[in-house]
Amino acid sequence: MKVICQHKDLIRSLNIISKAVPTKPTLPILGNVLIQYGKNSITLISYDLEMSVRNTFEVTTEGEGNLALPAKMLHEVISQLPDGEVVMEIKDGTRVTVKTESSEYDIHGISAEEYPEFPDIKEKGSTFKTSPSELLNSLKKTTYASSKDSARTWSNGIYIVIEAKKCVMIATDGRRLALDRCPIEGRSPKDGIKALIPAKSMDDLLRILSFGCENDIKITISKEMTQFDLGDTVITTHIIDAKYPDYDRVIPHDFIGKLIIERELLEQAVRGVAIVARQREGRDMAVLSTDGDMLTINAHVESLGSSTQKLPVQKEGDDIKVAFNYKFLMDPIQNIDSEEIELQFGNQLQPGLITIPGDEDFLYVIMPVRLSE
Repeated sequence: MKVICQHKDLIRSLNIISKAVPTKPTLPILGNVLIQYGKNSITLISYDLEMSVRNTFEVTTEGEGNLALPAKMLHEVISQLPDGEVVMEIKDGTRVTVKTESSEYDIHGISAEEYPEFPDIKEKGSTFKTSPSELLNSLKKTTYASSKDSARTWSNGIYIVIEAKKCVMIATDGRRLALDRCPIEGRSPKDGIKALIPAKSMDDLLRILSFGCENDIKITISKEMTQFDLGDTVITTHIIDAKYPDYDRVIPHDFIGKLIIERELLEQAVRGVAIVARQREGRDMAVLSTDGDMLTINAHVESLGSSTQKLPVQKEGDDIKVAFNYKFLMDPIQNIDSEEIELQFGNQLQPGLITIPGDEDFLYVIMPVRLSE
């Protein structure tokens, strides 16, 4: 049996599914990519027991079948091949010869029958659609604020709440919180639908969307699973069984002042102080202070030196002197696409609130670092 495809399609598919191949699989078979071919299409599948990723693209086939091939070796082989046509000849259901005009590789695989059943939506769920650009934008604005391996299970996920024809995405690691509302279309589900989706799965969704997607994305949320259907790619992931904290209580409402800052200038200033701030682990903070309409950002490490950056702002209310972890301050700044950001603040022990002027859908709460003085 033979499969003929274009190199660009095959390497793109392998790149898409790669993150769901575990580096240290609990079952050896999961270190393989499952390949299903027939009817002039081929589907590559990876599964790490939490999430499955399936990508389908058009090929020319002679026959149909399936097999599992070692994912790392296959990816390395295909990465070495030049652009153009790739021919894969399947022999005995477990071996593949990969050929181009100048190269040939023989890869030994495993019978597809050994591959475990990957997750799928088996019960009726709530389904809605959104555009890839809107979903990509919301993911960029939120996923960085979650944990990846915290003992607090709820912080390892992105919390989704459906309200008023919008999908609210919330991420927090306990020290900062990012929230964004993504518009949804089609058969809008009832308000109140909630799901806690593993942050790793959402990070992978963000990565896959960055490859490009032309179709509206269909999202299905059931009791135990969530599925993102991108057309040629389908991501299915388990829902985390944990109670999410009341995020509304974390959002501050009382402030003594507000700054409107040019985003690019602020990003440049924080990068400048980060050179020094990162040298003192555990106290890697940037101190913000204002004098009228001038903002000073400073980082100081005893025996190493300091960095001071100044930039103009529009200020309302009292002057500010507050310290934030510079990494937590940088994350939202470099992941939002706006000319200006708004920073509202209270005293030195109260959380700050970053928003986008004219945009009611995004907010970011950042806890301060206690100043020693």
